[in-house]
Amino acid sequence: MAINTVGLLTYYNFIRASSNYLTRLTEPGLSITGALSLYTWARFDTESTDAVTGLISKWYETGNQRAYVIYKAADNSINFSISTDGTAVANVNDAAANYAASKWFFIFARFTPSTELALFVNGNWYLNVAAIPASIFASTEALRLGSYNRSNYLDGRLSRAGICAYAVTNNMVEALYEHLAALYLEKSQH
Repeated sequence: MAINTVGLLTYYNFIRASSNYLTRLTEPGLSITGALSLYTWARFDTESTDAVTGLISKWYETGNQRAYVIYKAADNSINFSISTDGTAVANVNDAAANYAASKWFFIFARFTPSTELALFVNGNWYLNVAAIPASIFASTEALRLGSYNRSNYLDGRLSRAGICAYAVTNNMVEALYEHLAALYLEKSQH
């Protein structure tokens, strides 16, 4: 894994075959159990196509330590999942509507307790409002960038990853995307 820059763009370059990822031990600021927003700019290399790849996670299925995760599934759908008890899972995904190798994606995931799971991918919203739990499990699993479930490594890039204990509004998410898109996307893509 390497830190790279192009102009004003700084990113981590993850190599799946090397099992690269970034991690931070759990702490109160990462054990968010209420409103949650996660975001990153991600770019998948060809090796991530048709493979499960983690982007941001505090998730380990062994020992029921699931809390929250953004990942790309083997069907190339981008997913946001939470667990209320370490086992049960609520999810929202983009039904693989956005995936392409070698293209940057702005991925924003939001949990609004008892209301919705929302996923924003390059200008498109995806919502789940059915049976949304009131809280997220306080998992003891470490935070990982570029992996989840202690495997499922990303082959690609992550830039500007963030986590906050607040359900960021649609207007703020869309403004953030519009302000940063020029750094990541060709003009015809946004």
